[in-house]
Amino acid sequence: MSGCVDSKIGLKRCRVAQCVAPVNISGKTVALAALRGGATISALTNGTSRIVAGLVAAVLLSAIPPLLKLFRILLLRQGENKAPEFGPYPTRWRKLHKRMLAATGLGIPDGAAAHHPSRAREEAVRKLITNHDEVLRDVCAVTSPTPRSQLDLSRLPGQVTEVDQTLLEVTRRLMGSSPESDEIEGFEPSTHQQAAVWLAACKFIDARVQATREECPGRAPDMSPAAAAAMRSVLNEISESASQTPEPSHVVETIVTS
Repeated sequence: MSGCVDSKIGLKRCRVAQCVAPVNISGKTVALAALRGGATISALTNGTSRIVAGLVAAVLLSAIPPLLKLFRILLLRQGENKAPEFGPYPTRWRKLHKRMLAATGLGIPDGAAAHHPSRAREEAVRKLITNHDEVLRDVCAVTSPTPRSQLDLSRLPGQVTEVDQTLLEVTRRLMGSSPESDEIEGFEPSTHQQAAVWLAACKFIDARVQATREECPGRAPDMSPAAAAAMRSVLNEISESASQTPEPSHVVETIVTS
């Protein structure tokens, strides 16, 4: 060791001087003892890198659920931007769709719908409007005469008009009246045969709606239990009104089995 005093004190000073390494952290120079050829500095660097990597990973993992939720909302909104097209009453459905997208779309309900919270009614309305075409085709067996799922339900082929009227009335009652929006004229069956179709349609939709996974294992629920309860309440109300027509059950049996 050239330049070092050959004494115990001088030797110790020399070793300390060789083992001190200056490190710049945030503009400040800090001396770290580099024992064993810099092993301590290397260990500190590796440890810091692992901590930083762990923190970054934790932040990224925590951001995944909100991003997935946002993605699902964007997909849902994209589907909601399209108004129903299938069926005999596209103009009425476009009006309901426009109200649904408006801030004041949900109005003041009466009857059975008034006993359910607005959030549940709004969810049920959105489900009915955004899935209208698919539901109407399914109820009336328009897509395929042999359905691929829920085979135990009795379809109503050839009854598109009456079934669509039923869907419109359910949606209208759930949405409620609003002075700030164009009111949609309500429907009601005027003949025994129409009443029979309405009863059958209400029964079908009630059985088709899934609110929990237990109701149909292996299939995702259509809506929350609260929204399903609101929809089923209105369906029951409409069924009771339609059943006022004499002998509707006999006509239902004739339509379903024919």
